[in-house]
Amino acid sequence: MTGFEKTCDNISEKWYGILDKFLASVKGKQKSLSDSSRLNLNLIIALALMIWIIMFILNKITVYNADDFAYHFVFSDGPMKTTDNPVDSFGDIVESMKSHYMFTNGRVLTHSVVQLFMWIGKPVFNIFNSLIYVVMTLLIYIHIVGTNCKKHSVLLYIAVNLGLWTFLRNWGNVILWTTGSINYMWTSTVRLAILLLIRRYADTGECKAPFLKAVLMVPLGFIAGSTNENMSAVFIGMTVLFMIYCKVKKYKLRAFMFTSLISALAGFAFMILAPGNSVKSDNWTKEIYSTNIIYRVFSILLHAVMYIGPLLGGFVVMALMLYYYKRKDKDYKASIPFIYFLGSAAGTAVMAAAPRFPARAWFGIVVLGIIALLSLVYQVDKLPRSFTVITVSVLCVWAIVCAGSFVSASKDIKEESDAYRKREAYILEQKEIGQKDITVELIESKREYLPFNGLADLKNSRDNWLNDCMAKYYGVDSISWCYPEEQAE
Repeated sequence: MTGFEKTCDNISEKWYGILDKFLASVKGKQKSLSDSSRLNLNLIIALALMIWIIMFILNKITVYNADDFAYHFVFSDGPMKTTDNPVDSFGDIVESMKSHYMFTNGRVLTHSVVQLFMWIGKPVFNIFNSLIYVVMTLLIYIHIVGTNCKKHSVLLYIAVNLGLWTFLRNWGNVILWTTGSINYMWTSTVRLAILLLIRRYADTGECKAPFLKAVLMVPLGFIAGSTNENMSAVFIGMTVLFMIYCKVKKYKLRAFMFTSLISALAGFAFMILAPGNSVKSDNWTKEIYSTNIIYRVFSILLHAVMYIGPLLGGFVVMALMLYYYKRKDKDYKASIPFIYFLGSAAGTAVMAAAPRFPARAWFGIVVLGIIALLSLVYQVDKLPRSFTVITVSVLCVWAIVCAGSFVSASKDIKEESDAYRKREAYILEQKEIGQKDITVELIESKREYLPFNGLADLKNSRDNWLNDCMAKYYGVDSISWCYPEEQAE
């Protein structure tokens, strides 16, 4: 045996020794956690509080951009056209949303909230947006473990947050950007909360205060159906699937399920039939890719493989393993997780009917995919012990990798926001010396997780709606951009 071979053998022997110790440690820690549900619950609460603090810091760093400037003003006749009047009352919001419904799109409930927080101010929004993120993660967790859970897992809650960081497209765009987070994160949170009422009944077959729930679901169902085009349609479909599930389980179909479904359909019709949608569609159909159905379907399938393929693929693998090991006693639950699996797949499929599929529209699809997969991973203790050890070990490595990338991303988010603050300072400086037609540097957001990635920055034209709204926001006549080297000259 050569010296090189001996060296390799020694390294291999030491590596396997380290690996054995690591797995034994993981196994011991995991067992101590799994034996105490109360300890897990306390750790989840502590972790949620820590996450709120982190999210608040990131929200405080993030500035206004793009559509935010438009939603500071009352909308007028025309797609994304605004008056010179800033929103400073509830009456202004109502008047603004009437025009928004007629000329921009039907998501007036969502954008009413956007304008409300533009009026109230960013400091208040930072608090609420951080809270909504934490509430959303806890709702995802509850959907995974079920509403009658007696065995909590902090590792599962960690996996929820890792899944959101790993699989969400344009993370900062849908989590930190004011208009984007309300349109996607807030609306997903609302739908999850409403769907939880139906999920709770499917878990237990028990319904307290049925009349109150039936009445309550009228406005709640309408809200769930009118917040987001593809995911509101999915909410309706999942409500039907839960009703079918209850029928199979021989649970009585309650009135609140029907009022939820009917009001959600009404809300969806209200949103989809908005005149503003046809105005926007007329503009989009001028783009070649929006009219080519074959290209659109192929593009959606390709992106589905990249974005949610690991989630749905992992779901199938876990389902097969649970079936293989527990097919005799059927000691596992896959029916409700399969509803979320179908919801994620359906949310992707319905976008084939849309002229565009922006990356942020994957938000609700990814959330349902995470719930579907982790609902089965949560049952990994029903498999041979080695699967639990492997799962926890993978989670540990996953957490380390994500922690590193998150820290790096936080620095990039700070740098991007500093660039926008520097530009804002320049605009105010020019305004102070009497300059009312201002040219600023173009800022390009190149990393996907940054808040303003994928958003249109200023156009090289002073009469664009975005330039116009920013100029009104800062109180100058016009703003346009140039490349940094041009401004230096």
